[in-house]
Amino acid sequence: MYIVSIQSSEDSLSSAFHSSRQKLQLPKELFWLVDYIVKNGMETENLFLESGMRNDLTDLVEFLDTGRNEYTGSVNVVAEALLLFLEALPEPVVPFTLYQRCMEASSQYILCRQVITKLEPLRQRVFMYLVKFLKALAVNSERNKLDAKLLATLFGAVLVRPPKDIATKLAHSKRSQTSASKKATAFVYHFLVER
Repeated sequence: MYIVSIQSSEDSLSSAFHSSRQKLQLPKELFWLVDYIVKNGMETENLFLESGMRNDLTDLVEFLDTGRNEYTGSVNVVAEALLLFLEALPEPVVPFTLYQRCMEASSQYILCRQVITKLEPLRQRVFMYLVKFLKALAVNSERNKLDAKLLATLFGAVLVRPPKDIATKLAHSKRSQTSASKKATAFVYHFLVER
């Protein structure tokens, strides 16, 4: 994974996510996936809920790996790839070491903000970049059917994941698993509805 510095500009379609003078350092795959969705799918109904064709996903992965050709596939494939990219990270954006703090903070926005301040700078930028993206999607919820609650549910599961030992314990108790899932959703949801 390469980190790219992106100098945002006012004429960029994704300028809603960063000011004109701010320089962002983000994983290039993450930036490309989000930027593609911003340019091609902010009003697409049920984005993240419909899977793309397996061949299209393979083509997208090859494109991201090699940069050859231009990607012309479905925005649904890109949205699916974004979730898969975040889920495939060896450690989630909010690291395992902060998982328990996320669970404890999930009922109050101020406590959630405190957890985010504990992230290393790259993780903090990634988290806040994704929050801005999700907020922009939620603004279009009448058209795309993606409200803040649904987006928090989808992204809470990949941004705030339990470490293996806790995941194993949760797997044995549906009630605990549901509670942890609701707390991860609430954690992300606070950032989507607060200013």
